Amino acid sequence: MLLVVIALGFSIAVLISVPAGINANQDITQAMTDKYEESLQGQMEQINRTALQIYVTGSASIPTPGDPTEGTATISEIPLINESVADDVADGIRSMDGVQDVVSYLMKSFGERETEQTATSVTMYMDVYYRIQGVPFNSTLDDLYFLFPGDIEGRKPYDGESDAVLIGLDVSRRFEVGVGDTLNINGTDFRVVGVSRSSGFEEKMVYMNLPEAQRILDVPGKVQQLMVCAEDFSAVDDVASRIKAAYPDLRVTTYREQQHTAESMQQQYEDILEKLAANFSQIQGTANQVTLISLVATGSMILFTMLYTTRERTKEIGILKALGFTNWSVMTQFMLEGTIISLIGGIAGAAIGSVGAPILATLVLPQLGSNLGMWSSHGGQSSAPWASETPVVASPDIQLILLGLGIAVLLGAIGSLYPAWRASRMKPVEALKHE
Repeated sequence: MLLVVIALGFSIAVLISVPAGINANQDITQAMTDKYEESLQGQMEQINRTALQIYVTGSASIPTPGDPTEGTATISEIPLINESVADDVADGIRSMDGVQDVVSYLMKSFGERETEQTATSVTMYMDVYYRIQGVPFNSTLDDLYFLFPGDIEGRKPYDGESDAVLIGLDVSRRFEVGVGDTLNINGTDFRVVGVSRSSGFEEKMVYMNLPEAQRILDVPGKVQQLMVCAEDFSAVDDVASRIKAAYPDLRVTTYREQQHTAESMQQQYEDILEKLAANFSQIQGTANQVTLISLVATGSMILFTMLYTTRERTKEIGILKALGFTNWSVMTQFMLEGTIISLIGGIAGAAIGSVGAPILATLVLPQLGSNLGMWSSHGGQSSAPWASETPVVASPDIQLILLGLGIAVLLGAIGSLYPAWRASRMKPVEALKHE
């Protein structure tokens, strides 16, 4: 009986843990899928919103040293340009046909480099805490060229407001600041006047007035990017070509090139979903096999144990029948005994599964962790942090626990059925003669 209780307990624990692990894996993958879709949609909206914009930067990608916040790594993907040079370039671009205006930008990312290693690959990405974006605080330019994101809680900065910042939702959560609070950057306090609820890159942005960004980043008189606004969409390619011809040392990025990047990200996303679907099918197949083998083995153990019990109690059965017990009474007694033993095993399994579900799910289904690795190996600096921040935790709910108990009782009843029937068919005389 003890052997049956132990075996049945672990079988029910597996039965409870495996679906819990699968559900947890599906939930976390769905959450990452929704996050990826939201981020991609935000980037597509940003690209469509800036269809008339052309970006002009330095041609090389070089790191810029400097750490304006204590303990925080900084990365500058684009080289800085002297503002005097940028002004000359801007004046030259403004004189071109089809150009409406030119706006200077300064941006720098802050965070830490992370490395994730699997059996087949090593992935490096930048865990970005926030990005300072220095832009002219000018409502007229914003109305024309969308300098700030939409969907803002609070307000946009006023013209020339030097001590104000507009931050993204992720920055708000990381530093636990909201509208009206103070955000300290490099010893300077800034008032948070608005929090953008836009998704994608906007979540990590800290918008501040361009002169303040130059001071905070210790790059006086320098900018990083010129945003050229074409008069209409049909002129974008022609303007970009003339800028490239006039300034071959600068890098020119158009809307179409950004759209190509977004389309590549969309294709990458679809590839990941296909691999996830295949991985889920494999996990589900393994789960079904493990569950079936476990239940068959446990049911067989109950059957043989009850058969052995019936054989060992043959004389007792004969005495009961000699005293007047009916076949149904004897059969009911053995059925009830097997059911109670299985119920005890089911309770033990429910207790084990409730406590050890995360461990059991990982041991039985080692593929559960591979879904997160799949996102990390494809997501670069965008999706890898999501995976690291959202681990799979299998936690069985009350429905799974009750289902496990029900299956345990059912196995006990089925496993005891034949031995109980066999015991009820014994003849009293033959049973009393049994040694």
